[in-house]
Amino acid sequence: MGSDKDARLTALDVNQSFIVQAPAGSGKTELLIQRYLSLLASVDIPEEVIAITFTRKAEAEMRHRIVCALKNANKGVIPDNEHNKKTFYLALDVLKKSASNDWNIAEQPQRLTIETLDALNLRVAKKMPLLSGGIADSKVIDTDRFNDVYLSVAEKLVSRINDSDELSDDLIIVIRHLNFNYSELVGLLANLLSSRDQWLEYIIFDQPIQLVNSINQATVNLIEDELKELSEIIPEKTLAELITLLEFAIENTKSDTFKDLSDSQAFLKLNGNPKPISGDIKIWQALGKLLLTKDGAWRNKGLHHVGFYKEHIQMYDQFKNMIKQCSGYHGISKLLMTIIDLPQPFLTDEDEALLTSLCKILRYLTAELKIYFEKNNLVDFVETAITAKQALGAETEPSDLLLALDRKIKHILVDEFQDTSQSQIRFLELLTAGWQSGDGRSLFLVGDPMQSIYRFRNAEMSLFLNVRKYGLGNISCRPLTLETNYRSCPDIISWVNQTFVNVFPEQDDFKVGAAQFTPCMPDPARLKEQDEFVNVHVLRESYKDEEIIKVGQIVREECSKYPNQTLAILVRNRGHLSDLMAVLKSHQIPVRAVEIESLSQQQVIQDLIGLTRALTHLGDRIAWLSLLRSPWCGLTLSDLQKLCGDDSSSAIWELMHDKKRISSLTIDSKNRLIRVRELIEYAFHTRSYYTLDVWIERTWKSMGGHKSIESIDELNFSKEYFIALSKLDLNSDLNSTDELEKYFSAHKVSNITQGTCGVEIMTIHRAKGLQFDSVIVLGLGRELSPGKSRRGLYWLERFDRKGKRNILLASNVKASNSGNNLLSWLKKMERIKNQSEESRLLYVATTRARKRLHLVGQIKGNRPPNSSLFSRIWESLNCNFKESVKPIEKLEKQNSSITPVLRRLKMLPKILNTENIISKPPEKVEYSWASQSAIQVGTVVHELLHRITIDGIKNWSPKRIIENSSEFEFKLRMLGVHKPHLDQSVNRVKQALVKIMEDSTGLWILQEHNESSSEHIINFLHNNVLQQLRIDRTFIDEHGTRWIIDYKTSSHEGGSKDEFLESELNRYKGQLELYAKAYSKMDNTNIKVGLYFPLLQAFQSWTPEIHH
Repeated sequence: MGSDKDARLTALDVNQSFIVQAPAGSGKTELLIQRYLSLLASVDIPEEVIAITFTRKAEAEMRHRIVCALKNANKGVIPDNEHNKKTFYLALDVLKKSASNDWNIAEQPQRLTIETLDALNLRVAKKMPLLSGGIADSKVIDTDRFNDVYLSVAEKLVSRINDSDELSDDLIIVIRHLNFNYSELVGLLANLLSSRDQWLEYIIFDQPIQLVNSINQATVNLIEDELKELSEIIPEKTLAELITLLEFAIENTKSDTFKDLSDSQAFLKLNGNPKPISGDIKIWQALGKLLLTKDGAWRNKGLHHVGFYKEHIQMYDQFKNMIKQCSGYHGISKLLMTIIDLPQPFLTDEDEALLTSLCKILRYLTAELKIYFEKNNLVDFVETAITAKQALGAETEPSDLLLALDRKIKHILVDEFQDTSQSQIRFLELLTAGWQSGDGRSLFLVGDPMQSIYRFRNAEMSLFLNVRKYGLGNISCRPLTLETNYRSCPDIISWVNQTFVNVFPEQDDFKVGAAQFTPCMPDPARLKEQDEFVNVHVLRESYKDEEIIKVGQIVREECSKYPNQTLAILVRNRGHLSDLMAVLKSHQIPVRAVEIESLSQQQVIQDLIGLTRALTHLGDRIAWLSLLRSPWCGLTLSDLQKLCGDDSSSAIWELMHDKKRISSLTIDSKNRLIRVRELIEYAFHTRSYYTLDVWIERTWKSMGGHKSIESIDELNFSKEYFIALSKLDLNSDLNSTDELEKYFSAHKVSNITQGTCGVEIMTIHRAKGLQFDSVIVLGLGRELSPGKSRRGLYWLERFDRKGKRNILLASNVKASNSGNNLLSWLKKMERIKNQSEESRLLYVATTRARKRLHLVGQIKGNRPPNSSLFSRIWESLNCNFKESVKPIEKLEKQNSSITPVLRRLKMLPKILNTENIISKPPEKVEYSWASQSAIQVGTVVHELLHRITIDGIKNWSPKRIIENSSEFEFKLRMLGVHKPHLDQSVNRVKQALVKIMEDSTGLWILQEHNESSSEHIINFLHNNVLQQLRIDRTFIDEHGTRWIIDYKTSSHEGGSKDEFLESELNRYKGQLELYAKAYSKMDNTNIKVGLYFPLLQAFQSWTPEIHH
């Protein structure tokens, strides 16, 4: 062990609470396990010790290692390693305690309470009574559905803007500042819902004026804390001389530097030196502008800009001497810049009105979301966190549940404590509210503020610093620091120490949440090995893919020299991996990508999306071209050009029937196209028999799509595709083909296994907690792209000089923002915190390496961009490690493009009879006009019926319908109905609409009713799956009955009309009754359902059987 042996032993004292800083590679998890075992041996029952992690992976690892420690102790084999030996004896003590107290811990490891914070929240929240706001057995929404729910709730709330009530008044105030952009307001509110556990408690006041007063007082405290710190540095005599110089500058300057002060009453009435109070803030800010330039440098040149000319040599020299004197005060320039940027102490009237309106809207919004959750028996993780805190009550008024937990829990361990949020800190404070020093209970908090990289998840690293200084609630935690890095080689540790000491601040900065650098020492027992180094590869940016080519070279060299090693390529974001996968594959380097590529980037998914889009929309030209290039068809580019290159207006499906074009193709392509065409014809013939997912899968398999699968991964992707398609199925169709791309783009591939080589590609965030023999960090010279979405609310929680918590809050909905207001200051704090996290992100990346570290980046000119990761360490590289920085390289440009390979089935079975290829569909009386054109006719009729209800039935007539024939033809052509069927399809549309106009039932359905709606979409939880249902027409009639009606544009062309209607009723009865069941959960009205057939002027209705 290294020099932190004493700290590790001290950490096992079960009578004390600790907060431990454990840098990268310091054996943090092993220390947690030892502490957990020590605590188990000291309690009456194992449930009195609870360990909290932030991820399931960390929870599983900790549980596994504790169980393994107990098993090894039970075997009695003493390890040789001193560290493991300590764990062995601690586990042995636990087994002895288990035996004496009948715990049976070896047989019942489930008694070990190790869980994620989300799981603990959920467990506590479910114990809260339902009538008190508990969540009972509500299901947690899938992560990929959060945004859809938030948008739906926000849209519903904003739709109340015309209700003429207090909420609508507030909505109008806010949307006016967004230039009446409805969608921007919806998006802004939806985005805020994901972080509501952070800001909700800040905005809950009985009166808006209380919120305003609270913020104003917090701003005053902020200003006066900074001014007091400055006044303690500058002697009174020096300050008096500065005021004299400032007065001279105001009288003589020709610039507007002091325009805010020239008519300031505080300055005009100043008698003596300014006081460190908010009322004198402008005077202090003017002093900062007098001494410093805009970029924070001392004003050693250009004194005339602030009114000092050599003609007034005495004042000129006095000012120069003053600058020299002040520059000798440590840290004063940074403090002066901080004061210059401070906000004014009070909100303006406009800002007050805007903030209070937004906060009232947010309270309505969270209530609306809660109603949505209750109706659908759902929750998100944020709701469980909020409910868990409510279930515990307050520190002064603890709930019965908190009192019960207080009696049960004696010791709490928290892993990765640097990644806690304000909300999570509150929860821990409540959980330990009744604890007192010396009462036999303890906290053990472990983390590393230098590795806090999850601000996008609301983690706030400054909380670690605050708890270390002030404690958690009533509990003071003794600080401990581990210093030995058991992971990395001495060369890497030395490089990290010398580089990052210049990147991190000299001391902890509580204001912006930046931790000072804590150096590590290497494991003294580790022997020096060959080929351990740090290489920095700085590339002159001469072409786009230069660094990708360089990484390919490094990987090839690493794999050649060290074939049995583990190697990782790390990036800040997935966008930096453009073309890397293709380059590595072209060099036949097998890789494992971890949550890098989305499912939509996988070839099999792209082919299936193309097939689905093509079959559901004949006019989707790109999808049809994709289908013809897919493995189950495989036309060459030259034959595609012959088929459709000179005709950009006709549907590809039409061109596939053009004999002249087909005859121009090669024999192979001709056979392939005809085969696929016949299979698609048959697929259209069977369209009405199957759900969308089954239909697409059968068609895909009939073409041989399953035979083009090349790996287990692709097989699993295809299975996942059809499962997703069943979820997106809306009445055997897609609401929008965009949903497919959106769904699969949002889902990342967790593993792509292409071989046994240890090359892994992942983001730096994903690599946290992992280690590799070699690490390549890519994209260090790239700029960070700013986020596009506007954040509607900024907030900051800080501790003042007295250790009291202060909340600063500002709205961000104004079209423009300027000046020293609170919002500007909060935004600047946010930028500074993000920059600090960028430094920590690079630290995390570099400390994943055990033996070799490669840093790769392209730059333009002589410096990297300010927002790049390279910029964080650039000065250190130039000062300390010139020998490790490879000379700026200019690689010979290589042809990095990948030649497209046409992937296709080599052997295609000859089609003799379609029935031999696809099993015959179930028998059905042939009444429907069975073709793809019939489906598109139905689409157009539905669209026009919706339009008629919007325009009003009185504004339509048979004559108008006939006159709109050209519009119907255009719509059908856009949907892909080709010429042979076009005239017939147009006539079908006209016939259906005219017959409605001539039918009293049709007119009754389309006329205005109470709560009438067409193409009405509702979300409904059915069999634990949230479905989206589209209802053609619904309304409440004069008798108070809710009608749910579906249009069917089919007609019988054989057999009797009664048989046809009966078969259609049986076919769609389940669908209509599902609609009825969904509506019955929203209101208590009587419900009737019906099928309306415009072409037959027939209406089949019945009272549904509804079973909940």
